[in-house]
Amino acid sequence: MNQEIKVTRKVLYNEVWTKPMQELAKKYGISDVALAKRCRRKNIPRPGRGYWAKVQAGQKPKRKPLPPMDDNEEIIISPYKARAEVKNKVVRNKVESLQKKGEKTSPILIPEKLLKPHPLVKITRKVLRLAKPDHKGWLWDRENQYLNISVSRKQLRRALIIMDTLIKELEKRGFKMATLDRHRESTAVVIMDEQIRFGIEEIYDVSIKPLPEWRKNDTSTIYNLKFRI
Repeated sequence: MNQEIKVTRKVLYNEVWTKPMQELAKKYGISDVALAKRCRRKNIPRPGRGYWAKVQAGQKPKRKPLPPMDDNEEIIISPYKARAEVKNKVVRNKVESLQKKGEKTSPILIPEKLLKPHPLVKITRKVLRLAKPDHKGWLWDRENQYLNISVSRKQLRRALIIMDTLIKELEKRGFKMATLDRHRESTAVVIMDEQIRFGIEEIYDVSIKPLPEWRKNDTSTIYNLKFRI
């Protein structure tokens, strides 16, 4: 079942009282919960608990009357498969559009200085400048909102520049940043109605073995930054 189904309020009312919701929902290609929501929106009463047990027992329980409204108003029901096909088509169109834009855009260049930082980067800089390092050496603040940047004080400036450049480029391409909350992992960009979380994390440089004497007492993470999605 791929097409939208149109049914009048009166017809749906009669069907709801003729067949259990779970069976009727299969006819329309949706769940019984979704069908119940449509009934509530159109003020269509449904059988209560025990109704179908009484019917099976040979009884004829009374129906709740249909409240007065426009009984001939059409209710449009989109089966899950049809909605999925529409969404897939929209996604395909957006992907094609993004690919065309990508062909026209130049590579992202990271500047040497933080110039006119994005408001979210400004907030993050203010918070992390005052923050204390955790056991890994990363600057950490439990009380304030800030971007998902997990770095030592030595790498803060570089991480802010990279994050600032990335956010500006994403917004230039028409994407929106999701609202921050108090968790760093909430940093996200909205692409095709999906929130994609990302962050910058400092990692240990394990390629140098053994560690030189001057690094043995350095509790901060060392030099390399990793972009994480």
